[in-house]
Amino acid sequence: MLSISDIENQNNSILSQVNPQLALAGRYIIESAKNAGYLLIVAEGFRTNQKQNEYYAQGRTKPGAIIT
Repeated sequence: MLSISDIENQNNSILSQVNPQLALAGRYIIESAKNAGYLLIVAEGFRTNQKQNEYYAQGRTKPGAIIT
């Protein structure tokens, strides 16, 4: 199980890969949630065209549920 510190580091690492304005907004939302007693976990940041195409294909041309 990850510690809160590990999760915060992971969030910062992921947010460092996206547009700075998006990262700023994300950090604001995460901090606001923290102040309200919630812990948010960033699951994904920058997504390559290849990864986006894989997600789009899921449930259409590849097995699985549609997720986009």
